[in-house]
Amino acid sequence: MSSRFFVYHSTEEDKTIDILDWNYEFPPFLFPLFSGKPKYTGSGFYCDAQKGYQFIEEMYEFLDKHKDEIFDRPYEFLDYKNKILKIVKPRGEYYHLNADDIFRVSFIEDDEGLF
Repeated sequence: MSSRFFVYHSTEEDKTIDILDWNYEFPPFLFPLFSGKPKYTGSGFYCDAQKGYQFIEEMYEFLDKHKDEIFDRPYEFLDYKNKILKIVKPRGEYYHLNADDIFRVSFIEDDEGLF
C-alpha cells in the first residue's frame, strides 16, 4: 500500500491543471502552498492559491537571501527556485490537495524464481 498525493490548480467545481503527484510523504517545500485559508469540503482540501503562492514566494526569497550559508551549491539554487515558482504559479482560485491510498499487488519473478 502506498499513499499518493495529487496537487491541482483548481476552482471548487473543477480541477483545472495537475501540478504534480507525489508518493508516500508530501514534500515540505510545498507546505506554504497549503497555508492560505485552508478549508475542507466533501470533495477535497482547498487552500487560497494567491495567499499560498505569496507564502511560497516569501519562503524562497528567504532561502535566496541566505543561500550561501544554507546550500552546498548555492549557484544551483536560483534555477530550482524559478522552476518551482513557475510550476506552482496559480492558475485557479485554489490549490487542491487530494490524497488516495492505492493498493498495489504484483508478482515479479527474478532469475531464481523468487520475488
